[in-house]
Amino acid sequence: MFSRLVLQFKKADFLQYLPINLIQYMKHITDLNRERNQQTIEQAREIILLLLAHSITPIFLKGTGNLLEGLYEDIAQRMVGDINYRPSN
Repeated sequence: MFSRLVLQFKKADFLQYLPINLIQYMKHITDLNRERNQQTIEQAREIILLLLAHSITPIFLKGTGNLLEGLYEDIAQRMVGDINYRPSN
């Protein structure tokens, strides 16, 4: 929700009315969320390939499903943490 608010403020040209340190913080959080969402998309695609290789059709719901579907103008709009897949080394 926070990232969506930041993006809406930006779209409405409202950021100019906020303190610069708040804008920088908001941008930082939004960038972190965008990066995490990109990682989630990449991890979900890896999982999809693994499951399909075993004739299992995956269904992703809620946040990850919406990210994969491309519902957002900017993936930073969605705060998710559904998948935390980290392959062991």
